Amino acid sequence: MKSIKFIAALLALLLCMSACSRPVKNENPTESPSSALRNTISQPEAPSGPSTIVWEADLTRDGENEKIVVDIDIFLQNSSSEAATVTVYSQKNGQDSVLWQGDAGLAHVGWNSFHLYTDEEGQPYILNWYPYTNMGQWMDSYEIFSLSEQGEKIIRDSDAFEPPASAFNLEQDSVDLSNVRSSQGKTYEEYESAVTKYMSQSFVLLDTLGGKTENSYSTPDKKISSIAQYE
Repeated sequence: MKSIKFIAALLALLLCMSACSRPVKNENPTESPSSALRNTISQPEAPSGPSTIVWEADLTRDGENEKIVVDIDIFLQNSSSEAATVTVYSQKNGQDSVLWQGDAGLAHVGWNSFHLYTDEEGQPYILNWYPYTNMGQWMDSYEIFSLSEQGEKIIRDSDAFEPPASAFNLEQDSVDLSNVRSSQGKTYEEYESAVTKYMSQSFVLLDTLGGKTENSYSTPDKKISSIAQYE
């Protein structure tokens, strides 16, 4: 992500108060390989059909892969769904049981993004990145987590950057973030660097930011690099 591009886009969005605060996406996202992950088309035990994509990763660190089921029905023609979902299923004892679920809609209030992040040791995590604008307010936050065997989040890292209204000068089309710090006390440059690092080691599970319907989810044949979406 580029700071100048991101802030310029943000100012334009604050002026119109209607679009999202994300950088322009790359129309040719590249694949982000991960040797620690296996992916499959929907399996009989989990929800199946043309509207589901299933990935497998050991998010509970118990030595057995969980199923990560992405329901993309909302993107299909004539869909009546209000939101797409990412659901993690345990596969213990040969049965699927829900551990965790997140959702993302196409309407502004429901915009969200979920990514599968793999750290330097090959351990997988869910990355939830959530930039939000509404009525002249802006907040950018992320959360990276694995799961307990009971489905509770185990947070690896999280942070939020929320500039006060006083940081923006709409008349001069400028923003001053020099005195603004994130929840962890980071400058904007430090915060952005952390997000960029995590994105560069992730691929898209589900992304409806901006209400977009293209490159909104990865498939086994087209794994979308998260960082390519936002550079």
